[in-house]
Amino acid sequence: MNPEKVSARRAQNLIRAVNPAPASTVADYWRDPVGKAAFEQIVRTPIAAPESRPDVTPPPRRPHRKLAIGAAAVAAFALIGGGVLVNSLRQSQPRRPTVTAPMLHYTLSGYTEPAGSLRLPPARSELLRLAKAAAARLPLRQPRGATVGLVVTNEWYMSTAVGGGTSTTVVIPEVDRTWYSPDGAWRLLRHRGRPIIGTVGSEQTLRAAVSGPPISNQRFPAHDTSGGPDVSALADSPAQLRAELLSAPPYGNDGQAADFRLFRVISLLHHQIVGPALDAAMWRVLASQSAVRSLGTVTDRAGRSGDAVEVTDPQAVERLVLIISPDTGQLLGSEDILLKNPGALNMKTFPAVTGYVAFLSDRWTRTS
Repeated sequence: MNPEKVSARRAQNLIRAVNPAPASTVADYWRDPVGKAAFEQIVRTPIAAPESRPDVTPPPRRPHRKLAIGAAAVAAFALIGGGVLVNSLRQSQPRRPTVTAPMLHYTLSGYTEPAGSLRLPPARSELLRLAKAAAARLPLRQPRGATVGLVVTNEWYMSTAVGGGTSTTVVIPEVDRTWYSPDGAWRLLRHRGRPIIGTVGSEQTLRAAVSGPPISNQRFPAHDTSGGPDVSALADSPAQLRAELLSAPPYGNDGQAADFRLFRVISLLHHQIVGPALDAAMWRVLASQSAVRSLGTVTDRAGRSGDAVEVTDPQAVERLVLIISPDTGQLLGSEDILLKNPGALNMKTFPAVTGYVAFLSDRWTRTS
């Protein structure tokens, strides 16, 4: 028998007793770093291919692509290696396309479809121009006694639950309000919209994929680092800021490519109020990264004009995009795009958006 099929069968036998895991067990397993790391290895490592760099998802408060998967399944992955389990899942999946967000229309001279191109021009000059725009921006007005920052975002995430040899994929739209206090404590109020259901593997995986309250209200103490560092403590000097961003939790020293870490932490930090000088320094940091490329101009999901820059992983699978206002140098949004199938999704059209964040408004307030 084919060795790959033998490995897959051994894995299935190993997890048979707990697969599919009940929704109550798996609903939050994607929050576990071990589970997230295993999933990323599964979907990114081809059979018999050399081990690729691990990709790390955003922290639990900003899920990149959720995964609900039983602990035994993660243990099985460690035994059989990447790719085999995913391929066995794919073979049993219904042939319905995975639902994704509409692709934004990027305009770049000389390119018919910049979002899917692997040969894009450097973004250095564009980012330096955006840094100048940010530096010239007036700080956000702060009324007397208003020391708490409030940022409102529209966010959209793909959620995948795996169990019983099948998987269910849904997308979860949400509107978030994030408050940051001067002492570093923060609050996240999340309003989830109705899940948009794509491929359904089973009732259990469907329940796991859509689990979670429609409204959640979480508070985090000052020492919690899942939201990243306090932006008021970051340097305005690009050289010092780069080091701070690359070492900042939750992405610091995780083995991920520096460009990806910078994009992720910069997007995460904008759930706080970021001042003009810090924005300018961030764009100068990205201008020094040779792998950061231009995607041209775009109208974002809130109808605003923006300049888009991107970074793509070495395997040309995932692309991260930042959309920045050419007038103010403010971050308008971030997009997560797949350029090709990572191995576990029933998707036929690429590039495809698997998640986005649109920064809608920010202001100072007195309470959270």
